[in-house]
Amino acid sequence: MKLHITEEIPIMKDFPQFIEYLEKNKIELTRTSENLKGPDLFRLNQLMSEQVADTTKKSHQRIYPVLHLFYNLVVEGGLFKKERKGSKIFLIPTERLKEYKKLTLTERYIFLLETFWVDCDWDKLQEGGIGKNPLGSFSIWIERIDKNIIGEIHTLKRITSDLFFWGYFLVYFSHFGFWEVTYKPKEGYSKSTYIGKTIEITPFGFIMMKILGLTRKLDYWNLSQRKKLGDFKGKPGAPLAIKESDPFDEFFFIFGEGGSMMSDSEDGDKDIEEFEEWEEEKFIEAFISVFPEGELKNTLHRDSEEDGFKEGNYLFKIILNRSNWCRVKLSAKHTLEDLHLSIAGVFDFWDDHLYAFFMDGKAWSGEAISDPRDSGANTDDFQIGELGLEEGQEIMYIFDYGSEIRFRVKLEKIDDEDEEIEEPVVVEERVKN
Repeated sequence: MKLHITEEIPIMKDFPQFIEYLEKNKIELTRTSENLKGPDLFRLNQLMSEQVADTTKKSHQRIYPVLHLFYNLVVEGGLFKKERKGSKIFLIPTERLKEYKKLTLTERYIFLLETFWVDCDWDKLQEGGIGKNPLGSFSIWIERIDKNIIGEIHTLKRITSDLFFWGYFLVYFSHFGFWEVTYKPKEGYSKSTYIGKTIEITPFGFIMMKILGLTRKLDYWNLSQRKKLGDFKGKPGAPLAIKESDPFDEFFFIFGEGGSMMSDSEDGDKDIEEFEEWEEEKFIEAFISVFPEGELKNTLHRDSEEDGFKEGNYLFKIILNRSNWCRVKLSAKHTLEDLHLSIAGVFDFWDDHLYAFFMDGKAWSGEAISDPRDSGANTDDFQIGELGLEEGQEIMYIFDYGSEIRFRVKLEKIDDEDEEIEEPVVVEERVKN
């Protein structure tokens, strides 16, 4: 049986409405969370096929699970980007959106599924609702699905107790057409609570979930999850190669297909095993055969499919506050450790405190590259040019985990025409003692 993507699948019906609204209106984001504002959310909600009830123009994005999903899809998929103008942040369309519109309906669907599966942070997708992130249990649950239950209505407890607590993800997978869900009344619960009552898995959803669960395991394919495990360089689907140290026993572990466990390290420094047998493949390859011939050929390129190293000189503005800031220029070959040393030199920091760069700009998020003395991904292992940074992007630097001295680090320019500098240069500084 060949599958077909139609506009009756909720996401294919609602997502175009979402995009059209963003294109036709000037979208200013909230300053703190950088999400859509209440008035825009209220109007967008009215355009959706299934609307969230009892909302106002002051309701936050986390109240609207579908809009929360769509916002993450357009940002993480690169269809829109955040642009700062003074103290304001706007959401503007990209050239990538034009390329998306050239795809067939099936190709658009698979691109959105890939963005959801590979690029979105599932913790962020769940953060607005009551429930747990199903990332760790999805593949196990999928393997247990019996095709005999397809097309029949069952209580969630009849299927699995885990599914009962998936919260917003019950809504997300329903919008992708995997199942239809009814929910328990919200009396006594917050608006962001979605507790499933019954579920009917569609034949389409059964096939798609089997492909995802068996060939696109989340631990390997979700990039946000990989980063939280300390693997910032891995490509989607590649075996995990993660080095972790036990501060007491100095045991080192390597995880992943083909990996092994090593212990009794004398120097606390073991090379991570190379996985030569793994061959990279595109996300869409597992789905081509289940759709009619010719419907699924193209997708939008990923950064990993291009040269992942961006040459040039990088100009950063490091901001403590309005009165204390500096600009530092480094080459693509310098490391985050070099950037740290430049900041420490300007602000006269003693090198006896731990520090970290949070690559998503959020303090204490999972996407941290930290002091070489700390566990996880370390600053001396990452050159500036391999981080995939873009002009205008901001990351956060925190010095001293106790005092938490926080800096905004904004990449103002990448100059790939001039000769790369050999040493970091403090271009400008304004520091008041």
